[in-house]
Amino acid sequence: MKTIALSLFSFLFLTVSAQKDSFTGKTITFPSTDGLEITADLYNNVENSDTYIILFHQAIFSRGSYRPIAPKLNELGFNCIAIDQRSGMKSRGVVNETHKRAKKKDLPTKYTDAIPDLEATILYVKNELKAKKIIVWGSSYSSVLVLYMGAKHPELIDGILSFSPGEYFKIEGEEIATFVSQIKCPVFITSAKREEKNGFHSTRT
Repeated sequence: MKTIALSLFSFLFLTVSAQKDSFTGKTITFPSTDGLEITADLYNNVENSDTYIILFHQAIFSRGSYRPIAPKLNELGFNCIAIDQRSGMKSRGVVNETHKRAKKKDLPTKYTDAIPDLEATILYVKNELKAKKIIVWGSSYSSVLVLYMGAKHPELIDGILSFSPGEYFKIEGEEIATFVSQIKCPVFITSAKREEKNGFHSTRT
């Protein structure tokens, strides 16, 4: 997992930054576990692949963050889905539709309020898209939530990519390090050196 993750990270870093957005997926909707409709971009362009990477965006952003990245993951042989979590707003000109619906319904949109959206997406990919293997990818606040998902749903998640996690908040009254110690699947964690002050430390790879 570590070798795969490093290869993905290096490939994307070198190729994505200079590219213009070219949307190659299709936009879909499905319900969260509490009934809120989730908007997602589905990139299932890879034939004969039963592995999906679920892409969760960072704070303030939307599924648009992954429009230049998902096609590259397709090229590497992975089908992908990028969702709008209810905690977020806009990225690369793409408005977070799930957030808009949540606000219209007067639902809370803090970071941990997005947990039902992550759970629903994992179940959708497993049950509706028939994925045999699921890798979850998180950045900033969602990098913490994917680690929590890995601890809570070991039967559904086969790998985790966590970019810039930190002890940003507690879940169920516990620090995220508590949940990291419970994860059974392979995990790749990375961050910028300046983010070390966030207080998250793990040697698990």
